[in-house]
Amino acid sequence: MAKRKYNRRSDDELIEDLERRIEIARRRQTWKEASEDPAIRAAVAALKGIDRALEEAAGKRDRELRAALEACRAPLFELLDSRGLPAPRRAAKTRRKKRS
Repeated sequence: MAKRKYNRRSDDELIEDLERRIEIARRRQTWKEASEDPAIRAAVAALKGIDRALEEAAGKRDRELRAALEACRAPLFELLDSRGLPAPRRAAKTRRKKRS
């Protein structure tokens, strides 16, 4: 019978893993509580809308509009970040296939 090759995790590694799981659970709980607030939901929706507008402005190369949108986005992003809420990430622009 072949001998198993594996490394047992040390107590410190186990503790780190559990602490990371606890942190993830706390963040999830914070987000769940905050998402019940209509104002926070509206702020997240506004941030997503600003991101979509930034993508459109980038396509048209309108620097003034991009600067104005960035100026609007920064305070909303900082607010959500200061409350420990995950702000929506800017999505990479994806192309859709044209229907024939």
